[in-house]
Amino acid sequence: RNIKPSTIFLTKDFEVKIGGFGFLRTVDNSNASTAIGTLNYFSPELFDNKPYGRRSDIWSLGCTLHEMSSKDLAFKSKTYEECQKAVQAGTYAKLPSYVSLQFKDLIKKLLTVKLENRPYIDAILNDPFIKNKMKDFCKK
Repeated sequence: RNIKPSTIFLTKDFEVKIGGFGFLRTVDNSNASTAIGTLNYFSPELFDNKPYGRRSDIWSLGCTLHEMSSKDLAFKSKTYEECQKAVQAGTYAKLPSYVSLQFKDLIKKLLTVKLENRPYIDAILNDPFIKNKMKDFCKK
């Protein structure tokens, strides 16, 4: 629930590490319910005060990929209420035309409002688009 560009690190060996320097809590396969995080990366279930789990991190990953590809927040707002309304409606900022259709489709999957329809990480890693990108990356 707090994956964002500033918590993603790349080592000299091109390993991706996720960290944070604020409130720390281990979340296992069960759900947690402490609403700590950055508003623009909150999933719909956090706004609904429902328990969150790993698919809340999938939402945050979608927000992060959107931001990294567009250089802007997926859900820009001036108030908590505006952000909540946009997130719960799933109305994120349009991605630029230079972003591929496959990448736009991936972000759309990650930013699925209904928790039960949002993919788990294994489904994302098995997506043909991601598998091909991972193969390309490993060749370098």
